[in-house]
Amino acid sequence: MDKLEWLKERQCGIGGSDVGAILGVNKYKTPFEVYLEKTEPITEVKEQSESAYFGDIFEDVVAKEFEKRTGKKVRRDRKHYKHKDYPFMVANIDRRVVGENAILECKTANQYLLKEWEDEEIPASYLLQVQHYLFVTGAEVGYIAVLIGGQKFVWKEVQRDEELIQMIIEAEKGFWNMVQDKTPPALDGSSAAENYLKEKYKQAESEKAI
Repeated sequence: MDKLEWLKERQCGIGGSDVGAILGVNKYKTPFEVYLEKTEPITEVKEQSESAYFGDIFEDVVAKEFEKRTGKKVRRDRKHYKHKDYPFMVANIDRRVVGENAILECKTANQYLLKEWEDEEIPASYLLQVQHYLFVTGAEVGYIAVLIGGQKFVWKEVQRDEELIQMIIEAEKGFWNMVQDKTPPALDGSSAAENYLKEKYKQAESEKAI
């Protein structure tokens, strides 16, 4: 499918990149913004941010380096997964690990985020993303590999956490009910929410003036 169709497909469920925002741990996105992405009509493909663009470009590099450092083999998996009991929970994973019931998530990060990956640390939003994928795909183990600042490579193993997965399920069920009922999450004072409302208000005032 083309990019526009893919974006519309994403509106039909909750993906791994949505989970951190829904649970309130994503520093860059709010539940309100995710709600808008799921409910606002999509008519065009917006220009990709540079960080997202280079994340796509370097995905293959990260996957190959993971193979080199671990001795594991991975393969691309383009399947669009839906959970059989919760079809609104969906997943598009980066790679499958050959010979294991395991997945690999590839990331890039700037050098200022190095501390978030020290020791056993994994940014909360990414940890939730991997647990979401483990549940939707039925995989037992997740690996996450990240290229930091273009010069530091880190990879980590993520075991299934059934307690955390249950929390994710309940949060996503509640959020998806809001999407279906067209009831937005409570406003949180974020600039994104405020800007959205200002634009809507401006548009309404302009229409009144005509």
